[in-house]
Amino acid sequence: MSLSPDGKLLAIGNSNGTVNLKSLDIDELLTLGCDWLSDYLRNNPNVSESNKHLCPDTSK
Repeated sequence: MSLSPDGKLLAIGNSNGTVNLKSLDIDELLTLGCDWLSDYLRNNPNVSESNKHLCPDTSK
């Protein structure tokens, strides 16, 4: 495993000789997480109104 100097990219080597690159850019990770959660936050009746505002555009 190796981290880029700016801390935004992680390289992970596998035993088969391949290398996987994973983004650690916080803005990109937050966007991805909110994309995954948006329907849940918007439509689940058990989510409080205050939690519906955790991600942009989910309170609509």
